[in-house]
Amino acid sequence: MLTCSTGAWPSPESKKKSSTSNTRSWPMTNLFVAYTLAFIIIFIFTWLLISRQSRLEKKLDELKQRLKEKS
Repeated sequence: MLTCSTGAWPSPESKKKSSTSNTRSWPMTNLFVAYTLAFIIIFIFTWLLISRQSRLEKKLDELKQRLKEKS
């Protein structure tokens, strides 16, 4: 007949703690990192578009002024 000593298998409490912390925290951490990176990328992209738009508007105004001066 097989007998189980206390050191043969981990206790259900320690097994539950390790599986909960390993299984649930990593996907949530990865998900948080993924959403954070997506937000940062979208924010930087939007910021670059707005700054480019303002530079192009300044250039357009300068070209309009030059055309007015020449005519």
